[in-house]
Amino acid sequence: MYELFGQGRNYQELEKSIGLYPQELMEPYTRTDYTFRLLATAFAKKCSVPRQKEIFNWLSFLPFNGSVDLKNPNHEFHVLKDYGNDANLAPDQPLRVFFGRLIAHGQRRLVTQYAVRHRHFIANTSMDAQLSLIMANQALVTSGSLVYDPFVGSGSLLVAAAHFGGYVLGGDIDRVLIHGRGRTSKAGTGQKYRGKDENIRTNLRLYGLGDHYLDVLVADAASPVWRTPEMFDAIITDPPYGIREGARKVVSSAKQVEEPTDTLELCDEEGGAGTSMQHYQLSEVLSDLVSFAAKFLVVGGRLVYWLPFFRANSPDACVSSHPCLRVVSISEQPLQRLVARNLITMEKHMPWSPNHVCSKENSSDFADQDKFRHQYFNERKWPEAFCSSVLQSLSPTCSQWK
Repeated sequence: MYELFGQGRNYQELEKSIGLYPQELMEPYTRTDYTFRLLATAFAKKCSVPRQKEIFNWLSFLPFNGSVDLKNPNHEFHVLKDYGNDANLAPDQPLRVFFGRLIAHGQRRLVTQYAVRHRHFIANTSMDAQLSLIMANQALVTSGSLVYDPFVGSGSLLVAAAHFGGYVLGGDIDRVLIHGRGRTSKAGTGQKYRGKDENIRTNLRLYGLGDHYLDVLVADAASPVWRTPEMFDAIITDPPYGIREGARKVVSSAKQVEEPTDTLELCDEEGGAGTSMQHYQLSEVLSDLVSFAAKFLVVGGRLVYWLPFFRANSPDACVSSHPCLRVVSISEQPLQRLVARNLITMEKHMPWSPNHVCSKENSSDFADQDKFRHQYFNERKWPEAFCSSVLQSLSPTCSQWK
């Protein structure tokens, strides 16, 4: 949180804006017995040390008479440079520049506290701590919430949910990962395979959250093992897209039965007698996930998940709908110039009924999602018309970038 002293589209406008700040409000910070320090921060772009020094020298017009203290100053002033929302398309010059006094910090310390690099157990696709905390926050996880991740992986989302007081459960079809076996994903440890204590439960214990861990299951998301509907307060997950981790489900060569446990009994790497592993289409993953949330969330509970898409396609076209769920928000995270993903938050607003079905389970609108992996590896080329439309939609400054 900042007390804003001035803003502008460039440094000249910023200087004029700061000059209009009331002198009586500026006076308390001009005392000779006060110490201060200056910091420069850029959004969607890095601010080099030489560039920071140039900015600090430019700020010499400020009427600060105290001495500089870089460790424990009385006041801390920030220059904030906004380069837009997409780091891949950041212009050379900032779109807006702000100057203000730091009043209070938020909870960004949690990003460092729960950083993946500090964890005892990780996997190849462990979710970033900041994104995990955002997802748990979007799901309104509070003390006592029952939270489930059907594609739990290494449990990053469970850590974030437990931090907010939730009691956490997870499921995944990868029994090797669930049991903490196989090759380690940690570099520089000198060990080839995971140790006996490398698992999700150990991660939560090391953070002091062990009492919020309920269990993780070897489970097939295509065949839910739960029987009691409307039991979870939140479902947060990052479904596999087929890029770094493929999605799989268990299929039976025998006649399909209604009981989901019959399919899961032989859920191992080989599939077991009469069963086998099959590719799980992304369209099926999404429709099954939404249908699962509609049945097993309590009324008022939330589903939060990621949906990848090519930015040339409509980002909202493949968002599955369900009579029991309403879309709360869709937030885009640019990944590459052509690829992005949406963080989708849905809330259950009415009780589930067997007559309620996912409205797009058999729709051709999911065709783009099923082709996502092929497009990602084979068709990541920039259509010139698309480039121009994206750049022009961001800002006039960006449209000059080549």
